[in-house]
Amino acid sequence: MEEKGKVLEINGNTVKVEVESAACGECDHYRICNPTGEKKTIELRNDAGVKAGDRVTVAIDNAVFSRVAVLVYGVPVLGLVAGYLIGERVFGSEPAGIAAGTVTFIMVYVVLAVLDRTVFSRKDRLNSRIVEVIGDPTPDNAPES
Repeated sequence: MEEKGKVLEINGNTVKVEVESAACGECDHYRICNPTGEKKTIELRNDAGVKAGDRVTVAIDNAVFSRVAVLVYGVPVLGLVAGYLIGERVFGSEPAGIAAGTVTFIMVYVVLAVLDRTVFSRKDRLNSRIVEVIGDPTPDNAPES
């Protein structure tokens, strides 16, 4: 999957890119992923030698993207179902199963958030990379002489 974006800042060997997701315009559920409508920023290695303000194309490996989607959406749902079944069997009532499922669902999201900030943040996120520099800064962002 490729997305267009703009380099916001450079921090040593990494760059922060504001991504303009074309896929969100095609998806009926874009408000679920991005309810505020804010543009997303990602941090990448600066292998292409880009400068702040450059427009770039960012590529994300589709297989990795699919695995992340399963991790973010599938694992919590499995936690919800497992929590419900365990709670219902241990406590013998449907309300207890619902409560246990809800607690498990929330706990899985908390664990994923902690892992995202610790373990996963050290890896090359989604194997994203800059594949093309589209152009220099646009006139509204170009430095004045």
